[in-house]
Amino acid sequence: MNRSPKTEAISRKAKIRPSWVDEFNRRLDLALAERKMRRQGLSKEIGITPASVSGWKKESAPSLDNLMTIADLLGVSVDWLLGRGSDQLPSALAQAVPMDRDAVAVAAAAVTELISDSLKLPAADDVAAMVLRTHDWVVSMRRQDGTLPGIADAANFLRHALQFAKD
Repeated sequence: MNRSPKTEAISRKAKIRPSWVDEFNRRLDLALAERKMRRQGLSKEIGITPASVSGWKKESAPSLDNLMTIADLLGVSVDWLLGRGSDQLPSALAQAVPMDRDAVAVAAAAVTELISDSLKLPAADDVAAMVLRTHDWVVSMRRQDGTLPGIADAANFLRHALQFAKD
């Protein structure tokens, strides 16, 4: 199908923008504000340019991969970001601190190590609480060169914290 130069110019100018993008931007700003984070920080966290993130406000929409990454990073669902369901932030996000992916990996491995040493499997809520507590410790112990404490150190912290809680 041949288009006239005029039709071609109009179609390039009028990018079709999905209807959910305005609600996405509103909810993204809400979640970022709750985390005391800015769009520029978000772009670094998810590995895209700041121009791409700012483009979502003007003419484009994030990819599905970016939507899923943003939802995971901010502790919300993709459905919530897209405007489905309640307008309120999920309650867990309102109390959460920004998560460092590497620290979460160390914390999760430490909790897994601790659980595998025990014959008793804790409840899922207890496991989540242990990961969050260990994550916060791992982030607080980040070395000056940016490296994180190892899994063994994190597991030792958790053992001591759990022992202290028992006493």
